[in-house]
Amino acid sequence: MTYDVASQLQYTNIAYRTKDGLPKDATIASGGCGPSSVRNLGNNLLGWNTTIPAVAQIAVDCGARYNGGTTISTLLKAMLPKYDNFTYEYTTDDDKSFAAVKAGAMAIIHTPGTISGSSANKLLSSSGHFLCLAAVSGSTGTIIDSCSYSGKWAQYDRPKYIKTTNQTGVVKCSTTMIAKAIDYYYIVKKAAKTITPVSTTTPTAKKENDDMTYYKKLEDIPSYYKNAIQKLVNSGAMAGTGNGELNVSEDLCRMATVLDSLGILDLTAPTVYKTIDDVPSYYRDAVQKLIDKGAISGTGKGELNLNSDLCRALTILDNAGLLDITTETVTPLNMKGDQETRYNG
Repeated sequence: MTYDVASQLQYTNIAYRTKDGLPKDATIASGGCGPSSVRNLGNNLLGWNTTIPAVAQIAVDCGARYNGGTTISTLLKAMLPKYDNFTYEYTTDDDKSFAAVKAGAMAIIHTPGTISGSSANKLLSSSGHFLCLAAVSGSTGTIIDSCSYSGKWAQYDRPKYIKTTNQTGVVKCSTTMIAKAIDYYYIVKKAAKTITPVSTTTPTAKKENDDMTYYKKLEDIPSYYKNAIQKLVNSGAMAGTGNGELNVSEDLCRMATVLDSLGILDLTAPTVYKTIDDVPSYYRDAVQKLIDKGAISGTGKGELNLNSDLCRALTILDNAGLLDITTETVTPLNMKGDQETRYNG
């Protein structure tokens, strides 16, 4: 099988640093194995059509990039609004990970590099490094390495355990040795497509156009939706239409509940975007739609002051087609060392 493999090493002039500019001279080539592995997994497993710099920018914007590496769970969570076709799970269980990949998943894997006294010492890298476990067949794993350079697999004891392929960046290794070299996994699977039935029989609901249920007040909202909507009201992200009325659709309630179940409504200290120009490109279309419809007017003086949590939620709603509605049905929102050491991180 031929994989879509992108190398981080081509991006020597693109910075990959925290919002505070750390590490000072870090680039994607020197420290971008995290977003590079996420890109390689996404393009091959999930059908994404993205680039390493694009994923790296999301890592910086969401705070996954820190001075010393990348928090993969934070990055994957931030990718969900743009690519909501996957689930992910952290584990240290080798057998569970291999079984999942055998069944069609892929995994972001991490090696600490140096493992003193082990035959897997420096097997996949001489320092901390993320890779993508793309396949497992029998007792052999196929690995995509974004930091594969000429001569890498001839170093140390690697020739004993690593088999190169005719594709640069793709190698094979026994699952026994992979288990020795890897300290944790993020199993990524294609999300199962489910359809949640829409209830239209709530006696206190307001019907519009015979195909949408609206809830006039908070007490009208079914209990299984109410907690998520209450969070939005309490945070000031949802102010209703005046006179104590919310007039929120069941679709919006359902989507807010999905976001709440993912923990998105419980994020602390979200990033605040002052103007539309400050909003990241992957959120901007959804926000612009609501501005154009007059549903978001900001806080005056041309300022929006939208937080990243709300932008993320709006993007998920937009992906579901819920923002493609007329202005009459929009609920206004109130916004008051060695080569590998240099190339991994």
